Amino acid sequence: MQPEKKKLALSVAFATLSAALAWAYLYQRERQLLGAAEEVKVLVAKRYIPATLRLEGGNLAWQHIPTAFVPKGAITDASTALGMQTLVPFNAGEPILYNKLALHGQALAASVPEGKRAVSLPINATSGVSGLLRPGDHVDAWLRHGQGPAAQAGTLLQDVSVLAVGAQMEAGEGRERSANTITLALGPEEAGLALVAATQGELYFALRATGDSRLAGSNKTLWGDVLRRLDRSSATPLRPEPAAAAVEDFIPHKR
Repeated sequence: MQPEKKKLALSVAFATLSAALAWAYLYQRERQLLGAAEEVKVLVAKRYIPATLRLEGGNLAWQHIPTAFVPKGAITDASTALGMQTLVPFNAGEPILYNKLALHGQALAASVPEGKRAVSLPINATSGVSGLLRPGDHVDAWLRHGQGPAAQAGTLLQDVSVLAVGAQMEAGEGRERSANTITLALGPEEAGLALVAATQGELYFALRATGDSRLAGSNKTLWGDVLRRLDRSSATPLRPEPAAAAVEDFIPHKR
């Protein structure tokens, strides 16, 4: 074979091999993209779901998510999740994951977030929002101490999660109005503050709105603040009553 023809044959063979390899790569890539584009029906939170809540149908919805973006542990069979309890809050539209759930009737330890401690504190009908607190609620803790002119109150803790009320650990159950303890998820330092405060004064718990995690500035109220507020209220002049419209007697005249 002449050198020119031999070079031409090699060039054609090389081009054919390159085209075959390119086609194989593009075909494989196409299959990968098509696979990633396929959608999977995944269980998500229909609305905000607090921690320690037992999952029910009304809190859940289906959402189609591309396969490539489905998180590990996502639930595709609702029957396996119903009745389980959330370990952490879920925002609306967030996929429900198995590793964030626990079996119904779980031990308290399974409800304690990582880095927190379960601490029980005394409550009564007044300090515990009339017995209306439930597991999964979030509260602020206020400390009141001192008597008479030395009385004062202030915010001790903000946005802490209620793990249990009395022995009740699940929000789906009826409220335990007679409970005399509340169990909170607190950091080690917060736990120390709460325990010392409970021995020196009275703790009152203010219920937060669902999903409200905003932190307010430090707040401390003294007896003198109450008196000054009363003084300001009494010093506010009353608005004068609007003058009554003049009333003219109507006397009919005979024609």
